[in-house]
Amino acid sequence: MVIRDHSGKVLLSAWKHGIRCVSVEDAEAMACLEGVQLSNEWIRKPMAIESDCHNVVKSLLSGAENRASFSNIVKEIKFAMSAIPEVKVCKIGSECNKVAHELAQLAKRCMHSAVWRDQSPSCVFELVNLDSNPLSD
Repeated sequence: MVIRDHSGKVLLSAWKHGIRCVSVEDAEAMACLEGVQLSNEWIRKPMAIESDCHNVVKSLLSGAENRASFSNIVKEIKFAMSAIPEVKVCKIGSECNKVAHELAQLAKRCMHSAVWRDQSPSCVFELVNLDSNPLSD
């Protein structure tokens, strides 16, 4: 996952190894949870959660109870979101999520977890510049 400011500057990037997921939705929900928790700990600013997973975005935006395999993770995300002053949840295309996907692959290859403050690892530097999606006012 990657956390950026409104201009696209990386505030924090991370990957986590060893997460066992039964579905793509589980993996995406876990990444969102990790992002919200890290944001609560290190960033503490209004945020936008961007995901290319329609079902996770739909669940995060819905007030209704759901029975998806990842519903407990969604409950944890919503609870963590309650500590953030403002949260926007957006569906993005997978072409805008290349950094997060490459960091997930890095976690698989390296077999460890890492958090980088104010930067991203050099292996995704080029993608960070291409993947930037600054928020407009």
